[in-house]
Amino acid sequence: MGSRVSPWSSRCCSSIYLAAGAIFPLPLAFAVNTAGLAVCVSLPFLLGRRMGVDVQGALLRRWPQLARLEELERESAFRLLALVRAMGLLPCDAVSLWFGASGMRYGPYLAGSLAGMLPMMLAETALGAAVQEAGSWQFWTAAGCGAVLAVLSLLLGYRMWKREG
Repeated sequence: MGSRVSPWSSRCCSSIYLAAGAIFPLPLAFAVNTAGLAVCVSLPFLLGRRMGVDVQGALLRRWPQLARLEELERESAFRLLALVRAMGLLPCDAVSLWFGASGMRYGPYLAGSLAGMLPMMLAETALGAAVQEAGSWQFWTAAGCGAVLAVLSLLLGYRMWKREG
C-alpha cells in the first residue's frame, strides 16, 4: 500500500474553491482562495524546514518518487514545482515538507507552487461562482477550462513518466 495517494485532499480543496466562488463575489473569492492556498503550501514547507533532512528519509520510505525531485530541482526549481503542483501526482503536504527540508529558498518555492496550482484553483472558483446558473456560458467556460487543465496535467504527467521510462 505504502505510496498510494489519497484523492481526498484534492477533492477537499476543490470543494473549498467551489464554495468560495459560490459564497463570495468572484474577485474576493479569488483573493481568499489564493491566500488560503499560500498558507496551505507554506505551513508544511516551514515545518519541513524546521525538521530538516530527517524528515526526508521518512518521506522517501512512504513516497519513493520524491527522490526524483532532488535531481530535477537542480535544473529549475521553479519549473519543477510548477509542474509537480499542476500534475498533482504527489501529495501536496509531502512535496511541501520535502522542499522545506531540502533547504530550498521560500520565495522560489512559493512562486513555483502558486504557478502550478493557481490555474486549476481559478477555474474551480469561477465554476463555483457560476454553479447557480448551471447552463450559462460562464459555467461551461469554467467547466471547460477545468477539464482542459486536468487533461493537460495528465498528459504532462504521462510525458514525464515516459521520459523516465
